[in-house]
Amino acid sequence: MTSRLSDAPHPAMCFGVGIGVESGWRCQEQSPALRYSEPPGGRMTPLLEQALEKVRDLPGPEQDTIAAIILEELADEAWWDEAFAKSQDKLAELAKKARADVLAGRAREGGFDEL
Repeated sequence: MTSRLSDAPHPAMCFGVGIGVESGWRCQEQSPALRYSEPPGGRMTPLLEQALEKVRDLPGPEQDTIAAIILEELADEAWWDEAFAKSQDKLAELAKKARADVLAGRAREGGFDEL
């Protein structure tokens, strides 16, 4: 599984937004001790272990809520990974057409406000 987020903009964004399980995106504004590091042998990262230790102290319903959020996020990541994997040929075709349009002068620079 890979993440479409290359870097999380804030430490709080490390949980619940684009979990990059295998991609290793970093929480840049965190202290170096909390930055992502590849865990040996498939173990959890220190940050995940720290988070789960805190979750253990919560009442059962809150633990279940957090577990559901994590599982939903992982399922969402798997769905996006599959969708992107299935669409690579179409995306490559669209990129080729866009490059041809630019070279032929059929494209112009603009932003979303100009659509």
